[in-house]
Amino acid sequence: MSNGEPMTNKHIFLHLSDLHFGDENETNAAKRKNTLRELIDTVAKLPDEWKPQSIVISGDIGYRGKADDYRIAKAWLNALLKKLDLSNEDIIPVPGNHDINLNQAATVAVPGEHITADQLLNLDRINGSCALQADSSLREFHT
Repeated sequence: MSNGEPMTNKHIFLHLSDLHFGDENETNAAKRKNTLRELIDTVAKLPDEWKPQSIVISGDIGYRGKADDYRIAKAWLNALLKKLDLSNEDIIPVPGNHDINLNQAATVAVPGEHITADQLLNLDRINGSCALQADSSLREFHT
């Protein structure tokens, strides 16, 4: 690669984090909008051998874990996917603490010991009604 030859057997990821879509602060929202619009333009201009084949969004896609956060995020992400000729299957979303709807999470009691925490976080127990699982809006965002 250092001699100018293209890489082989590669997979290029675009890694994004802490997007905080839905932050109601006007200044933050305007900065995010301008920065992410420029990101789309910049990534679209990359040579083909450097264009991302997958997008990882790690943590804090939304700001408050509300449906509006993911509606805004999805609109931006669809524009990015279109420019890169990618689809939803090429996205790897990883929810963060801001992707939890705190109104729902407040209804879950804090476990007093590790055994109770293990039972609470058991994957068989976590279903669509559990407040610890990401709000259905986040799941819809990725479909």
